[in-house]
Amino acid sequence: MKLSRQDTQSLPEYLQRCADLEPVLNDYMISEQQMDAVLARTQQAIADLKPKGSFGNMLPMLSVMRKIMEKDLEGANAYKQEIAFAKQLPNIPAADRVRFYNENIGPVVKQEHKVAQDEFEVLKEAKARGVEDMPENLYRDAGIK
Repeated sequence: MKLSRQDTQSLPEYLQRCADLEPVLNDYMISEQQMDAVLARTQQAIADLKPKGSFGNMLPMLSVMRKIMEKDLEGANAYKQEIAFAKQLPNIPAADRVRFYNENIGPVVKQEHKVAQDEFEVLKEAKARGVEDMPENLYRDAGIK
């Protein structure tokens, strides 16, 4: 996340940020997909048991966690798209780079921000519904009290 939020002041800095972000993003996406698969199996196993009490209360939390992971992967895909466009910048004449950025990268950056806002809304809704067993740092890091 730190790399994705890194402010760049020049094209070389931006390209370096994208180059640094790409392998991290690839590893992150694999980990997220694996974790989602584990959560899906856990969620299904608990649902199949139809437990009462604390185990049953975990189902809403697992559902929220999977929604967050879905948004994380959606955001990661947007970053991958941004990186793909960024790789094209050095081959574009300097006079055309701003137009290329505005037409291609700008909308992807807006999508990245929208996904982050969507994730915030998932957490905000979960907190409002009183979803139990959510890691408090998720709420805290999102600025939700």
